[in-house]
Amino acid sequence: MQENVVFQTIPTGSKLLDNMLGGGFLSYTINEIYGEAGSGKTILLHQIALICSYKLNSKVFFIDNDGTFRIENIIKIIKRLRLNDENSVKSILNRIIVAKTLSLNDFKDKLEIIAMLNEMIPLVIIDPITYYIRSLPRKEFENELKNIMFKIKQICDKGSCIIFSNQVTFKDNDKLKPVGNYLIEDFIHRRILLKKNNSIIQCIIELAENKIENRRGMFRITDVGFIGLKEKVSYYE
Repeated sequence: MQENVVFQTIPTGSKLLDNMLGGGFLSYTINEIYGEAGSGKTILLHQIALICSYKLNSKVFFIDNDGTFRIENIIKIIKRLRLNDENSVKSILNRIIVAKTLSLNDFKDKLEIIAMLNEMIPLVIIDPITYYIRSLPRKEFENELKNIMFKIKQICDKGSCIIFSNQVTFKDNDKLKPVGNYLIEDFIHRRILLKKNNSIIQCIIELAENKIENRRGMFRITDVGFIGLKEKVSYYE
């Protein structure tokens, strides 16, 4: 990570999660959010993209590898903000640049394009990172994942905050682990686990640079986003 730089904080749309993260996600960092299907990863990423565009007036690149990005989810969260100005809503949406990929090569091409941009993009979201490579033979999987992570680091080193979701695998005693855990861990600055128990999501910060690991919070998935269990929906009005 570079020295003597100004770090920008990326809010999440949840006061509880912001507090757990020490204010939010930071520029010049690579962050992983992993969990089983239905644990809220994608809706949380939608929310972070929207809040970054709205609160920071910033561009966001959202790389959608599995086709789950839905503009309807963004609109629902916008309604939570009670924005009635049609021009403001259009401006927010226009700053969220969605790149839907069709193949592994297409995904890598999108990363290359972002890395080659002359401007720094404050936030780059990837959902999910291992979608195209999870079923590859081990050697090929490792090589592809390393190449992807090196390209992500190149983007991060220009000042971007990178947040990606990841799928899970099971280790001893049915413990959840992110796919490619042993390779990704060398690159990331923060790792967050989302665990679903009925309608409640437990969020656990498992890895962090700034001594915030092992912080935990309880969340819920609502029609208007990913928020703390006892949190007011209107936090970001």
